[in-house]
Amino acid sequence: MYITAICQYRSESEEKLSTIYNKKYPKGSVERKKLNYRIMSITHPIKYFKLTHSSEGKNLIEGEFKIGDIYREKGKALNFHMWKNPKVSIIIPVYNQIHYTLCPVWYHCLKIPMNTAMK
Repeated sequence: MYITAICQYRSESEEKLSTIYNKKYPKGSVERKKLNYRIMSITHPIKYFKLTHSSEGKNLIEGEFKIGDIYREKGKALNFHMWKNPKVSIIIPVYNQIHYTLCPVWYHCLKIPMNTAMK
């Protein structure tokens, strides 16, 4: 009985803190991203150091702040091989709406030619 009451109180406290945190730092906001990087520098200093001191890591951070969270999830995974005489060119206008381009459907469509061409 006593343990159940403690667990319930803890759950309610965590929910209240989560609500306050989400109000102060909304998902996708610059403030929340900055806070998450500060937390990472304390909890995972080696991972943070590698991220902030490599060109790929710096690009990842910059893309996340400029484009959004989807860049961190999908943006780094698309690396196309450069061909001297390509048979096909794919042009994708994004008009500053890269999140549409990097949506899961388009992401997989872009990966298919890359994976088959390398074989």
